[in-house]
Amino acid sequence: MAHVGDPRPWRLLLVVPVVASFILFALPQYFFIASSFHENLGYGRIGEAWTLANYHRLFTDRFYIGALVKTVGLSAASTIVCLIIGFPVAYMLARMGTRSKAALSGLLVAAMFVTPVVKDLGLIIILSQSGIVNQTLELLGIITGPIQWLGAEIGVLIGLVHYMLPLIVLLLATVIATVPRSLEDAAHAHGASRARVYYGVIVPIVRPGIIAAALMVFNLAMGAFTTPALLGGGRVLTFAILIQRSVILDVDYPFAASLSSVLLVTVFLLNVLAGFLMVRQAQVRRGRPKRTAPPTSLDPAVPAGATAAVGT
Repeated sequence: MAHVGDPRPWRLLLVVPVVASFILFALPQYFFIASSFHENLGYGRIGEAWTLANYHRLFTDRFYIGALVKTVGLSAASTIVCLIIGFPVAYMLARMGTRSKAALSGLLVAAMFVTPVVKDLGLIIILSQSGIVNQTLELLGIITGPIQWLGAEIGVLIGLVHYMLPLIVLLLATVIATVPRSLEDAAHAHGASRARVYYGVIVPIVRPGIIAAALMVFNLAMGAFTTPALLGGGRVLTFAILIQRSVILDVDYPFAASLSSVLLVTVFLLNVLAGFLMVRQAQVRRGRPKRTAPPTSLDPAVPAGATAAVGT
């Protein structure tokens, strides 16, 4: 007999979403991975015999290896730029007053829901040879001729950062808001500079949140299609572009499935590696011998942990 407050009846409600998620995610993944091990017979037909020909073609052709490296590189670069730009903005957002924070958060949420097509079309106008960016740089004397932003990796990178930045700001602001302001005040009271507090107190505390936000942005960038297609102009061939061409132009479903499988496995392995390194680093930090802490303040209102944070 179930007691009052027994969570077991409520857990049964999870069965429906779990089953639905399995059907919508696991089954399609299985079918396209299985189709990658079959031969393309042309006109959308797939052979019945099992073969590794698609993967042999993929891993023996430098073109596809280079496309995979390019995809990972652009995704990593966009993630790093988003962190560099987004973390200070997220800190400012987390420390704002209630009204200002609500207004800015609303603008960021609205920016997130603008479709990538609209964002990329706006960037095409701004980054064109006669756009405002080139005109401004020429007016300032920085360049003598227009820079080719579109149809190059730099244009795709700008588009990815433009698309992901609101997301990472909101994610980081949520994490930074959990850090008590009293820790910063205590560090300042012990003589720490603003930069020291920023990198010696805030960043170490929210490091797990930074890694989680970075992985989310990286994963989205790895599968991005619209931005490389519009801003790359068919010249920046990421894996998402190659998958689309294999399906639409070549009508080669098995090879497109092999490209998708490699992309999926690559993202999975990189996420597992990041998680392993994060756990390993946490274990190493816990296993370090404790250093002698500097003398703490006699003021009972100052947390003792703040002195240790400043001394690290």
